[in-house]
Amino acid sequence: YKSWKAEDLEFSPTQSQALVWILHEFFQLPVIDKTQKARDPSVADATLEKHDFWITSNPNPNTAALKFLKDVREYLEVKKINGTFVKVFITKSIKKRDGVYYLHGSLNQGGTISGRLSSSDPNLQNLPSSGYWGKAIKRCFKAPPNCVMLGSDYAALEARIGAMLTQDPNMIKVFTDGFDSHSLNTYEYAEGTEA
Repeated sequence: YKSWKAEDLEFSPTQSQALVWILHEFFQLPVIDKTQKARDPSVADATLEKHDFWITSNPNPNTAALKFLKDVREYLEVKKINGTFVKVFITKSIKKRDGVYYLHGSLNQGGTISGRLSSSDPNLQNLPSSGYWGKAIKRCFKAPPNCVMLGSDYAALEARIGAMLTQDPNMIKVFTDGFDSHSLNTYEYAEGTEA
């Protein structure tokens, strides 16, 4: 990357070569992480977050680099939200006779190794749940007229499936005797470490 020249690069926050050059040549930031295969400087979001922390921890923080990182991360987040969710909401929603648009995701049994249900077409399980974008995405959903929107969740679904599949009496006992499996596991772990 050190052989690249700024004039040879047309900047786009999604173009890793340009981003690497700006961070490490222009702003002189250290290489914190490298990519797995090519061992080039990484510009993954987790690495950009580390750069942010590194800059703010410095006694004389580079405010220009910090603002640049903030803008790039925000742009990439908006691009991800738009591509992953908004575009899907527009292309996969179905307008029904009541004039309301609906999304029908599919729940897939056995879609994961753990036994957890997976969702597809569109995946409605990985919607952002918190922060600015989580709130923005949630505002895209509302109940149809004269209806109420409800949420539900399975209680310890993977642990219950594991107990049923293995027929392990101790795993089953957690559910038949009303134990809190997390507390019980913590207790058993603590007991095992005392020896």
